[in-house]
Amino acid sequence: MLLYDEVNGFYGSMDKFDFKLIGRKEMYVQYNAWRTEMATAEQIGTKDFANADYARWELRRVWVVEADLKPVHRHVEKKKVFYIDEDSWKIMAYYGLDRADKVYH
Repeated sequence: MLLYDEVNGFYGSMDKFDFKLIGRKEMYVQYNAWRTEMATAEQIGTKDFANADYARWELRRVWVVEADLKPVHRHVEKKKVFYIDEDSWKIMAYYGLDRADKVYH
């Protein structure tokens, strides 16, 4: 389940949030995971978690960007944190915090 503005990482109105560049860091992200895309649902899925044999993790440089909801707007997530790959500029990971400072999903 996704919020409408989570499609492709972020598909929302830029004026609802104050964006802040936090900085650059290295982190492991799924990258060049073509085996995952080529596998069937039965190969990837196990009882409790995804089959790690099909994942590929690489140490990448990412830029961390925080987006804080402006007080005049409403949204289920008051803060969003994005990890953007330095080479492709794709959002590699993301999480959002609700009003209780818990990860929304």
